[in-house]
Amino acid sequence: ADSVWISSSPSSGDTYGRTESIEVTVRFARAVAVDEAGGTPQLALTVGTQTRQAGYVSSASTSTSLVFRYTVAAADADADGISIGASALSLNGGTINDARDATQAATLTLSAIMNDGDHKVNGNLGPPGVTALALNSPIVGDTYERGETIAATVVFNRSVDVTGAPRLALGVGAATRQASYASGTGTDSLVFEYVVQSGDADADGISIAANALSLNGGTMRVAGGMEDAELALGTHAVSNSANHKVTGSFTTPAVDSVAFTSTPASDSTYKLGETIGVLVQFGRPVTVTGAPQLALTVGSTTRQADYVSSSSTATTLIFSYAVRPQDMDTDGISIGTNALTLAGGSIADVRPGAAAANLGLGAHAVTNDAAHKVDGSQGPPGAVGVTLNTPVVGDTYERGETIQATVTFNKAVAVTGTPQLALWVGTDTLQANYATGSGTASLVFRYVVQSGNADADGISIGADALALNSGTIRESGGSTNALLDLTGHTVTNSTNHKVAGSTFTTAAADSVWISSSPSSGDTYGRLETIEATVRFARAVSVDETGGTPQLALTVGTQTRQAPYVSSASTSTALVFRYTVTGTDADADGISVGASALALNGGSINDARDATQAATLTLTAISNDGDHKVDGTQGPPYVTGLVLNTPVVGDTYERGETIEATVVFNKAVTVDVTGGTPQLALTIGSATRQATYASGTGTDSLVFSYVVQSGDADTDGLSIGASALALNGGTIVETGATANALRDLGSHAVTNSTNHKVAGGTFTAAAVDSVWISSTPLSGDTYGRTESIEVTVRFARAATVDVTGGTPQVAITVGTQTRQAPYVSSASTSTALVFRYSVVAADEDTDGVSVGASALTLNSGTINDARDATQAATLTLTAISNDGDHKVDGNLGPPGVVGVVLGTPVIGDTY
Repeated sequence: ADSVWISSSPSSGDTYGRTESIEVTVRFARAVAVDEAGGTPQLALTVGTQTRQAGYVSSASTSTSLVFRYTVAAADADADGISIGASALSLNGGTINDARDATQAATLTLSAIMNDGDHKVNGNLGPPGVTALALNSPIVGDTYERGETIAATVVFNRSVDVTGAPRLALGVGAATRQASYASGTGTDSLVFEYVVQSGDADADGISIAANALSLNGGTMRVAGGMEDAELALGTHAVSNSANHKVTGSFTTPAVDSVAFTSTPASDSTYKLGETIGVLVQFGRPVTVTGAPQLALTVGSTTRQADYVSSSSTATTLIFSYAVRPQDMDTDGISIGTNALTLAGGSIADVRPGAAAANLGLGAHAVTNDAAHKVDGSQGPPGAVGVTLNTPVVGDTYERGETIQATVTFNKAVAVTGTPQLALWVGTDTLQANYATGSGTASLVFRYVVQSGNADADGISIGADALALNSGTIRESGGSTNALLDLTGHTVTNSTNHKVAGSTFTTAAADSVWISSSPSSGDTYGRLETIEATVRFARAVSVDETGGTPQLALTVGTQTRQAPYVSSASTSTALVFRYTVTGTDADADGISVGASALALNGGSINDARDATQAATLTLTAISNDGDHKVDGTQGPPYVTGLVLNTPVVGDTYERGETIEATVVFNKAVTVDVTGGTPQLALTIGSATRQATYASGTGTDSLVFSYVVQSGDADTDGLSIGASALALNGGTIVETGATANALRDLGSHAVTNSTNHKVAGGTFTAAAVDSVWISSTPLSGDTYGRTESIEVTVRFARAATVDVTGGTPQVAITVGTQTRQAPYVSSASTSTALVFRYSVVAADEDTDGVSVGASALTLNSGTINDARDATQAATLTLTAISNDGDHKVDGNLGPPGVVGVVLGTPVIGDTY
C-alpha cells in the first residue's frame, strides 16, 4: 500500500450525516488483484470512540486503487474527524495479491490518518432512523396474559413528531397483531401498544419484522421539520423473543402471602401506640381505590388495620394499625381467611376490565402469631374516650356557656402548663384550654362560647386535636409522654352539641319543688328540715354579700322564710331550708307562691354574665299534700351527750375506753343487721369512730372507743354536730318506724379539757387502796368459821389468772400469818376480793393487820386489763391493828381443836 485517503465528501460541509457513504481509497504502488471467494477485505475506520468496518467495493481501472465504503448509522459520532490506523486494512477471509503473480500477497501496512477534520461524522444528521427497539416485560414471568398491554418502544436517533395512527406489526404466533401508536411525539422514543385478546397465543415468543413499522395514513417526521423518518428496524427486528410469550388466558389476582412488616419494639409484644404493619402480597398487580381494611384478631376483639400504600410493582398492599389502650392478646395476633375486606373501596386487576381480585387469604391466614402479641396496658398513657358536657338547654351552647370536653386516658397522667384541645366550631378552630384532672385518668378542657361562634350541625374534634401547647402530659409519677392521638375517639358534627354564640337567654326559674321528705309518712314533725329546690333553666350565681336570698313557704296560715343554703353542682338548682318549730302546723300541705323567691338584699344572676339578673317568677305550688307539717309530732332527737371520766385525771391513756352516751328525748331502738351505728370522735386532727355498744330500747345509747397508741389530743376531744352516723344500721323510735334525728346540735363537744387523750402513755394498774370489807357477825370480833374478806382496789382495771396458782393476801392475826386466797373481782374489775375463814386457834385482841407487801401472786398473775403483758403493781398501803376487825376462835359453835391417839400396848404398833 502506497497511500490511503478519504475519497468521498460529506453532502454538506465537513460532516457526514446518517445514511451517507464514507469512501476510502487505498492506492498500491503496483497493480493488485482482489479475490472475495473466502471473504471481503475491509478497512477499519475509527469513528469517535467506535471502530466501523468499511467493506471493499471496487478497484479503479488501473487496479492500483481499491475503494472501501461505510454507511453512517444513527449512533455514529466523531466531532474531530475520522481516523485510520496503520493496520486498518484486513483481508477478512479474502485476498489482495500482486497482479503480476497471484502467489505474491500485497503488503497491507498503511500510512495512518489521524482525525481528518474534513471528514467528521454525526449520525443525528439526516432523516430520523431507528436505533433501538424494546418490549415491556410481562406482569408475571415471561408471558403476557389476556388484558395485559404489550408496549413496544421504538427509539430513534433524534426526536420525531407523530400525526395520525402509525402502527407496529407484532407477530403473535401465526397471526399479525397491530400495536397502535400510543405516545412519544416530540421525543426520540415512540410507544406502540397492543392489549392481548382471548384468541392470542405465542408459545415461543413475539416476533417483530424489520418492516413492521408503518405509517397507516399518519406521519413520522423529524421534530420541527418536514423530513420523514426512516421506518426500517434493520438489526433491531425481533425474532421469537422467549421472554415475551403470549397467552389469551386470564389469571385472577389472588393473595400469595401474608406477613408482618413490623416487629414489637421490645420482646414480642406491641405496646400502646406501636404500629402493627401487615403486608398482603398478590400474585399479580392490583389497583386499589378507597380504604380497604384487614381485620386483625387481637385477643377476642377484631381491630381493622387500614390500607396504607401499595408497592411500586402494585403486587403488595401495606396495612397498619396503632395499638389502643384496651388491646390485649397474650398468645399472638390472628388474621382470618376472610380478614381482607373492601370497606367501600376496591382491589382489582390492573388490566382493562378491572376484574375484582380474590380476597381470600386461604392457607396464608395467621393463627396466634406468638412473635406478635399485644398489651395496650403497657407503654405510654393513651386516650380511651372523649366526652362533651351537655348544653344547659337543648342541644345548643349559647354565648357565655362553657363547652367542657373530657379526655379520658387508660392510666393516670400528670399535666404541666396549659395543653389545648382543638374544637372545630363551624369553619373555625377554637382552643379549649386544660382546666383540671392532673394526677387522674381524666383531663378536662374548657372553652367559653363567644358571640361570633356558630356551628349549626355540631362540634367536631379531630384525631390530632390534642396539643401540648408547650406544656406536658406524662404518665403520673413518671417521665413517659402520653400519646396524643385521639383516633377511634374523634367527634364528627355532634348534633347534640351545636353552638350559637349570638344567642343569650337570661336564666329563669324553671321549676320549684319540695325536695326533702318527712322522716315518717307525709308530715314533718318538730325539728325536721324542709328543703325546697328552685331549678333554673341555666346556671346562676348567688351573691350573699348584701343578704341571703330566701323562699317564702306558706305553712298553714303562716309565712316561713327558708334561707338559701347551697347550689347543686350544676349551679342550676338552688336549695332553701327551713326547720320546723313546735308551733308550725299545716294539715293540707305546704304552699309556695309564684313570687315566693326574694333576693333579701342578695342577688341571683346569670352565671355567664353577672350583669344579667335571673328571672325569679315561679310556678306556684298549692297545698302539697305529701309535705304536711305538725310541730307537735316528731321523731326522737338528741337532748344530751355525756362522756365517761378518764380512769385517772383528765386524760384517757392507751387501752382505756372512751364511752360517749347519746341521750334522746324518747326511747329508741337500734338495729345492727345492716351495720353498726357510729359516733365520730375528733382526736387531735384524726377522726376515730366510737361504735354503738348498748342502750337499745332506752333513751340512752352508749358508743365506745378504745384508745390506740397513735391517738393524741392535748386540748380535749371534740364531737361534731353531725358525728352520729348509721353506718348501715338504723336508729328508730321504739315501737314506731320514725327515724331518730341524729343532729347533735348544741350538744356537740368542742375540745373538752376534761377529756384529753394520750395514746402514747400507758400506766400499768397499781393498788390504789386496801381495806377489810367484811364485818363480824357480832360486834367487832370474828368467831370461828367466820370469813374475813379483804378488798384490794386498783387505780385501773386488772385481770387475774389462777391457772398456775391463786394470788393471796397475807393477814396478820395476832402473832400468826394467815393467807386469804383471791375469790372474785368486782364488776368494774378494779376491786379484787380475798377471803380467809377463822379457825379455833386464831386470836387477835387488837385487830387484824395487813402489811404493805401482803399481796402475792402465789404462781398466778395479776395484770393490767388493757394489756395482759403488763403486770400490775402489788404494793399496798398497810393496815395496822384494825380494832373493828378482831379475832377470837373460841367464839362461835364448838369446833374441833385437836385429835389425840392412844399409845399401843407395846411399842408403836397396835
